[in-house]
Amino acid sequence: MRDVLKYIGIAMIITAGGLLGFLKSRLYSNYVALLQALALATDLLETEVRYKQNPLARAFEETGSNINHPELAGLFLTAAYGEASQWGLPDEAWKKGVASIAKSIPQGEPLAGYLLDFGQALGRTDLQTQQSLFALFRRQLAQCLERAIARETKEGRLWQYLGLSGAVVLVILLI
Repeated sequence: MRDVLKYIGIAMIITAGGLLGFLKSRLYSNYVALLQALALATDLLETEVRYKQNPLARAFEETGSNINHPELAGLFLTAAYGEASQWGLPDEAWKKGVASIAKSIPQGEPLAGYLLDFGQALGRTDLQTQQSLFALFRRQLAQCLERAIARETKEGRLWQYLGLSGAVVLVILLI
C-alpha cells in the first residue's frame, strides 16, 4: 500500500511540474496570437478610418466587433465607448483600452508603449499623417511579432523542460 501511494505521489509531482511549465510556455503562445490578431485589427481600423472615413469612435466599434480575439475586442470597444462618452479625447479612451490588455503583454515587451503612442496621434492628425502612423505601427508590430516568435520558440520550450525536469529532480530528492 505504501508503494502505491509513493507512485501516486510521484505521478502527481511530475504532472504538476509539467503542467506548470506548460502553462508558463503558453503565455508566450498567447502573446504571439495577440500580436497576430492586433496586426489584423490594425488593418481593419485603417480601412474604417481611411476608406470608410468613419469617426474614430465608430471605427473603434466596428473594429472591435469584427475582430475574433476577446481581449483585442475589449481594447477597441473600450476605446469606442470611452470616446463616445465621458473621457472625450481619443487618446484618453485609447489609454483605457490599452490598460485592459496590459496583463497579456509580457514584461519587458514594448507593445504597450507602441499602442499608447499610436493612440495619442490617432484622430488628431490629417489622413496622410495617419497613413504614415499606421505604417509605422505596422513596422513596430512586425518587430514585436518577430521577437515574440523567437522568444516563444526558445523560452517556451525552456519552461516546459524546466517544469518537467524540476519535478523529476524533486521526486529524486524525495525518494
